Amino acid sequence: MGSVGVFTDLRERVRMEQQLSLAQEQLLQKERKAVVAELAGAAAHELNQPLAATSNYLAVVSRRLDSSTAVDPEQSRGVIEKARTQLLRAGDIIKRLRSFISDGKTELREVELAQVIDGAIDFSLVRDRHKDVEVDVHLDTGPCRVSVDP
Repeated sequence: MGSVGVFTDLRERVRMEQQLSLAQEQLLQKERKAVVAELAGAAAHELNQPLAATSNYLAVVSRRLDSSTAVDPEQSRGVIEKARTQLLRAGDIIKRLRSFISDGKTELREVELAQVIDGAIDFSLVRDRHKDVEVDVHLDTGPCRVSVDP
């Protein structure tokens, strides 16, 4: 009774599979880094606007306090409240980013277009250098709701 045995040297195949596995791991790591970099850029972009607005609002109050003219406390409170609102907005952006990272979803909310326009005007006119600028906005009286990611 005889037997026949066939042996195949699998060392080269195992080595190639290990190299392939290592290359796939490296590719996944690079993809993760790219996603993190993209998210960091998005976070910086999203946070920059409310933080810049807060800085501008507080600079207005500071200049008013430094000026030789009398400071209207109610007007200053209004500007400080706008700064506070922007800081809360920055906090909301961070919460939404965390939520997106954990479950990949964004939250769209319907708001009146007039609110969006008013917010943009407030932000653009916050600096003292615009105090001689008058903005006249004419909107339709009917409601116009838009979906936004607040």
